[in-house]
Amino acid sequence: MRYVKYTIHLKNNRKVELARSYRNAQRIPPCPFRWGKMSVDIVAVTSEFCDFKEKAKLWRRSDHAFYEPLIDILEAKHNGKVCGD
Repeated sequence: MRYVKYTIHLKNNRKVELARSYRNAQRIPPCPFRWGKMSVDIVAVTSEFCDFKEKAKLWRRSDHAFYEPLIDILEAKHNGKVCGD
């Protein structure tokens, strides 16, 4: 199992962190990686590997669900590319 932490950098200098777990065979976006301007409010999204403990901590945050669709888009955009170490 691999765990990836996504940090969403907002225009108001706020950061939102969320994490996802991926099974070994799943295709996941490049990591570490930085995507440029995503929308009017989102300056950038960065990804990095994390451990289960950090993933579990991030999973419980309230703003996590609001940004889930953005991560779905990033996954779809990179479908077929394997995340490297």
